[in-house]
Amino acid sequence: MKQNHARESDLFSSLLMNKITHALKASPNWEKIAPFLPDSWKDLFYKNFLDAKEKIEEARAILKGHTNLSPYFDETYIKAALPKITERTASISKALGLSADHLFEIYSIGYEFLQQHNYNDANLIFFLLTTIAPSHPMFWLALAKTEEAQEHYEAAAYAYIAGICEKHLDAAINAAYCLQQAGQIQQARELLEYVVTHIEETPQTMLSLEKIKQYQQTLL
Repeated sequence: MKQNHARESDLFSSLLMNKITHALKASPNWEKIAPFLPDSWKDLFYKNFLDAKEKIEEARAILKGHTNLSPYFDETYIKAALPKITERTASISKALGLSADHLFEIYSIGYEFLQQHNYNDANLIFFLLTTIAPSHPMFWLALAKTEEAQEHYEAAAYAYIAGICEKHLDAAINAAYCLQQAGQIQQARELLEYVVTHIEETPQTMLSLEKIKQYQQTLL
C-alpha cells in the first residue's frame, strides 16, 4: 500500500515540478519577469503543488465520460507511463500518448464549461492542461480567465504572465490589471515596463504595444 502511495506521489510530483520548471525557466518571459513579482508567487505554485492531486483527480473524473479521452487518464495507464513521464518531463502529454487533437478536445471541454460560467470545472480542466502541456500559452490564458472570473486575482495574474508571447501580448494588460486588483500596483508597473522595453515593435506587435503603453498611463 505504501509503495502505491509513493508511486502516486512520484507521479504528481513529476507533473507539478515540470509545470513549475516551465513557468520559471522554459518561458523566457517568466525567467525575466519573475524577479519583478512578489515572493508570494512561490507560495502560489507550492499551493498548486499541494492541491494538484485533488484537482487532477477531479479533472480525470470529468473526462471519464468522454470515450476518446478516458483511457489516457485511467490510473493504471498513467502509472504505467510514469517512467516515460519522469524521463521526458518536457513533454508529458507525449509521454501519455496525447496528440494535439486530444489536447484540443480537452480544451474544448474546458471552454464549454467556461461559456456556461461553470468556472470551477473549467478551472480543473485548464489546470490539467497547463500541467501536462505547460508550453501552450492558450492553456495558461484560459486558466487565467477562470481564476479572474472567481476573483482569484493573484493566481490569474501569474497564469496570464505564463501565457504572454508575441501572439498574446494583450495578456500583459490582463496580468497588470489582476496584479492591480491584488494590491500589487508596483509589480504591475514593472511588468508592463518590462514588456514595452523587451518586446520588439513589429507590425504584429505594434497595436498591442500601443495598448500596453496606454494602460501604463493609468498606473502612474
